[in-house]
Amino acid sequence: GALAGAGGNARVRVARGGGPEGEVPVTPLPDGYGLAEFAWTPGEALHVTVSADGERAFELSAPTQPSPLALAALDLEPILPLAEGTDRASHVTVCRLSPQGDRVLLATQAGRIALLELPGGRVVFGRRLADGMVKQAAWSPDGHILWIGEQTRDGYIHRLDAATGEERGRFRLAEELGAGPPPAPGDPYAWVNQPGPYRMAALPDGDLLLAGERSGTSDGAVASASRLYRFAPDGSVRWRWPAEAPLALNVPWFDVDAAGRVLAFVTA
Repeated sequence: GALAGAGGNARVRVARGGGPEGEVPVTPLPDGYGLAEFAWTPGEALHVTVSADGERAFELSAPTQPSPLALAALDLEPILPLAEGTDRASHVTVCRLSPQGDRVLLATQAGRIALLELPGGRVVFGRRLADGMVKQAAWSPDGHILWIGEQTRDGYIHRLDAATGEERGRFRLAEELGAGPPPAPGDPYAWVNQPGPYRMAALPDGDLLLAGERSGTSDGAVASASRLYRFAPDGSVRWRWPAEAPLALNVPWFDVDAAGRVLAFVTA
């Protein structure tokens, strides 16, 4: 549970079931607000004391169906500028919160990325990473590595240092799935026939699972190529399936159990 209110320097104390009060850390937010987070079971009654320019006490009960509360708003226009050569905004295609909840990665159809600190919105790094759409991204469990996949003629899977944005390596899906046709200038849907990652999932041991796919046509018939990959934390490929050659099908989705041992996928 969480409480948000005016007073980033406030002190908050919480008591449960008539027991003693315990102080809860308060995280300062923009515009003078503060956020106090603590365990709160739906329906549980709490006695909350807030000290800021005086002291006030509240008897609160956790809602059984809590609703989200907007704590801050960030203007993305200076961070993710208009799509090059157009007067329209570049669509945000990826939004990935770090495992620690302190950073968020944004990426666009025009290939730009930006990593922001939360809740303030400071830009850690930002640049154009790809010549086309950024399709998928995943964080390593420790928040040190960012895997970012593009859907372009190359279909690169980038491995970035999450502290600096420095590229630590990349893997080219087009080497195995084939490259799509040259994109027509100004075509916002050129990515459709290009190779790219349709699903990424980081595993508890730091490995990455990825479904790579390229859709297209050949002589008027559908011609698809897909493969599942498992990457080690250093970027090397542990295995690919099928091992001999890509599937002549689309694999748009998979899921994996919490231990990373059982994988299920769908084809189209």
